[in-house]
Amino acid sequence: MRNFVFMVALILFVFAGCTEKEEPRYTPEELENIPQPIRTGLPPVQGGFVLAVGTDTITGKEMVDLLLPRLAEAAQNMSYDKFAPKALPVVIRELQNKVADILLYQKAMAEAPEQIDEQLDKYVEAETRRFISSFGGDYAKAEAFLNSYYKMGWKEYRKHLRRSILSSSYLQGKLPEQKPITYSDLKKYYQDNIDQYHRQPTITIRLIDIDKQKLTTGPNQTRTEAAAKLAVELIERIQGSEDFAELAKQYSHDYRASKGGLWDPIKPDSLAKPYDILAKEAQSMGPGDITGPLDTGNHVFIMRLEDKQTEEITAFESVQKEIGQQLKMQNKIEAMNTLMSKLLEEASITGIQTFAEFVMQKLYVQAN
Repeated sequence: MRNFVFMVALILFVFAGCTEKEEPRYTPEELENIPQPIRTGLPPVQGGFVLAVGTDTITGKEMVDLLLPRLAEAAQNMSYDKFAPKALPVVIRELQNKVADILLYQKAMAEAPEQIDEQLDKYVEAETRRFISSFGGDYAKAEAFLNSYYKMGWKEYRKHLRRSILSSSYLQGKLPEQKPITYSDLKKYYQDNIDQYHRQPTITIRLIDIDKQKLTTGPNQTRTEAAAKLAVELIERIQGSEDFAELAKQYSHDYRASKGGLWDPIKPDSLAKPYDILAKEAQSMGPGDITGPLDTGNHVFIMRLEDKQTEEITAFESVQKEIGQQLKMQNKIEAMNTLMSKLLEEASITGIQTFAEFVMQKLYVQAN
C-alpha cells in the first residue's frame, strides 16, 4: 500500500501550469527540452495498422495527430526519400514513449490495491475542481482552455489525469532512496560544466559593408574613391536621422543586408580579417555608437554597435544550491530510466518498426 501514497504536489506537473494563470507554465519548446525517462530495450519487430500493447492499442491516427504539428513543415519541404530517414527516429521515439507509458500504467494497475478506483476518483475530482478554480471558477473558460491548448474535453482530461496520477505514484514508489549529494559532487559538477557558468564576451553589430568590387564608378573615378564617397554620404544621412537598418538594406553588399545589416552576437576574437577591425573598434564603443568609414582594402565598413557583453564567470558559491537541485534531478532521472528499461525488457511488443513506417507514410501524405 505504501507504494501508492499519492504525492499530488509532485506528480500533477502535467497540468500544474494552468493553476495560477491561463497560460501554461512551459512552452512547447521548453517541454521538448525537459528530460524524460529514456525508453530503450524494445525489440525490433513487425506490425500493422494498429499496434497492440497488452490490452490497449495505439492507432495510426493518434500517432499522426500527435506528430503532424512537429513534422508537417519538413514533410512539405522535402521529398519522401529525404524526409523518411529524418522523421523515422522521431516517430519511433514517440511511439516507444507511448508504449512505455501504457506498460507503466498496466503495471501500476496490476499492483494497485483494491480500493484504488475510489482513491483515484477522489484525487481526480479534487484536481478538476482546483483546475476550474484557477480560472476563477469559470467552468466554460477552463473547458475552452482544455480544448484549445491540450485538445481535450473533460472526459479525456479526467482519463489522462487518472492515468498520470496512478502511473506517477507507482513510479515514485518504486524509486530507490537517493544517496546524499556531497560537496565534492557539487564542486565536480561545477568544474566539469564550467562553460555553463562562463559568459564569453560578445558584440552585436549592424554593418553596412561596401564591397569596392561591386561598385559602379564614375568618369575618372576609382573604386576606392567611389566607396569613400558613398560611405561619407551614408554617414551624413545616418547622422541626419535616417534609419541605419534601411540604409544597410539598400547599400550593404553583405548577405545580412536583408536583415538591416544585423549580425548575430559574436565573440570579438573569432573575427578574421578584414572583419577583425570591427572588434578593435567595438572595444571603445558603447551601444548605439557608430564608427566609420573603415577602409580595409577591398571593403569599407560603417558599423553601429547594438550590444556588448563583457566576460563573466559565475562563482561556485552563487550556483551551489542550483547545482544540488540539478544533481538530485539527474539521479532521479537515472533511477527512472533504470526502472523503465527493466519494464520494457520484460515486455514483448511486436510491430514497432513497421508500424512506425506506416505512421510516417500517413503523416507525409496528410502533410501534403
